[in-house]
Amino acid sequence: MTSYRDHAAVLFADVCGFTEMSEKRSPETIISLLNAYFDAMVAIIKANGGHIDKFIGDAIMAVFYGKTPAENALNAAASGLGMIRILKETNAKKADVEEHVHIRIGINSGEVIFGDLGSKAFRRDFTVIGDTVNTAQRLESNAPKDHVLISDSTYQLAKDRIQIQRSDTLKLKGKKVEIVCHILGDIISGEKLATGLPKDPT
Repeated sequence: MTSYRDHAAVLFADVCGFTEMSEKRSPETIISLLNAYFDAMVAIIKANGGHIDKFIGDAIMAVFYGKTPAENALNAAASGLGMIRILKETNAKKADVEEHVHIRIGINSGEVIFGDLGSKAFRRDFTVIGDTVNTAQRLESNAPKDHVLISDSTYQLAKDRIQIQRSDTLKLKGKKVEIVCHILGDIISGEKLATGLPKDPT
């Protein structure tokens, strides 16, 4: 079992009101809805060089690494915006608001631990852990519906290429001190980034 430290941007995305959605639909319908949602979201993440770490029920955990910290942060931000935009476009085509899907996204950047985690005898997965990952998940929990909430570390890395709607200071669950975070606004034009569904998801 191996482990090492590296810098990465971590993205968490979660469906708003999923418990209520599940109560109103059959298990088969929920599985079909989630698979269609995952297909669209993963295409955006992969188009920006992200790696799917895991699916946690209706949540997605993605990691951006292997490039400079600034590139990883920017790619994660572009993915978050792309995911929100695709869902808005999809929802606009559905007359029944009950069929609309809304999400919240959190992104954090920093040092993480990559490694094999689990039981050596039965199952282990290559994943990332650490405070950077935990904070990304907390940011997702605090993000407004249909918005991307990024940490200040992410903003500082990519501030030349991203715009923010507003900034705030939040006390996240499990954190001793408040942290500065920002609601993502847009990507400043420049190198083309995948903020919409690519023509060829493969």
